[in-house]
Amino acid sequence: MCERKATGKVTTYPTTATTQARAGVAEARESAAAGAAAGFDNGTEVGVLSDLWLRVGWNQKYSYTMSWQGVPMIQLPEDIVRYQEVVHSLKPDVVVETGIAHGGSLVLSASLLKLWRLLVPRG
Repeated sequence: MCERKATGKVTTYPTTATTQARAGVAEARESAAAGAAAGFDNGTEVGVLSDLWLRVGWNQKYSYTMSWQGVPMIQLPEDIVRYQEVVHSLKPDVVVETGIAHGGSLVLSASLLKLWRLLVPRG
């Protein structure tokens, strides 16, 4: 369990995390075994670790620990990297966001667009 305090620091409680990780490992192994039995190639250690990462991350609310320029955002780091790649490749004039929780992803979009305009002026 993670708890976000007013200072912006995240406190973790290892006993809860350990319990959830152990449960996640067991679930991931069962999932991998079921997939392998069905003929899918997800019975590897990488598949187990990937499932574990996803389960524990969601249980720990990992995506709630991110921020952009000090503004909280509910995004996974991998999604943030992919998002900037999409903005770079599409070079949009406008980004419309809906469902804004804290505004961090909105600030990210605005800063990416501003940076892009500084680097490649349109004439």
